[in-house]
Amino acid sequence: MLGIKYSIVEGEKAVQQLGEFLGFESTQPDMGTNDGPDNFWRMDNFDLVIECKNNSINNISRDETEQMSSSVRWYKERYAEEERLKPVMLHRSAFLESNAYANEEFVVIEQSKLESLKINLRGICEELSCKAPNMWLDNELNALLIKYHLDEENFISYYSTNVKRT
Repeated sequence: MLGIKYSIVEGEKAVQQLGEFLGFESTQPDMGTNDGPDNFWRMDNFDLVIECKNNSINNISRDETEQMSSSVRWYKERYAEEERLKPVMLHRSAFLESNAYANEEFVVIEQSKLESLKINLRGICEELSCKAPNMWLDNELNALLIKYHLDEENFISYYSTNVKRT
């Protein structure tokens, strides 16, 4: 899915590091406990519950939608801020298998959107490398995040798509 064969652990760690790079509180609640989502990003206005399915080769399965529902329950048990919740699945496809049901509404960062994300990450890194880290002003950094759709307001709407039925 990422162009290189990643293990599940490496993919989940990369998502956690991406969240940190973008300035979000980023954790892996599932790590070592099998309780909670693969990744959790806490932003100023949104909380992303993220399931990483980088080894899936077909459409979104029933087991994967059930896992998403379980992660949403995990969030609701811990936080009384459901209006902040944005469930996200990283998956090769945005289509549900015929026996799968999306009990919870979630969006998908599917392969073509992931490719756009990778291209934009390269772009912002190239621009950031033009100056020493301590030379960047906050407004300049914010402008770069917006330019590459990596800011909180644009990230989900730009890089995700709604789940679809086949």
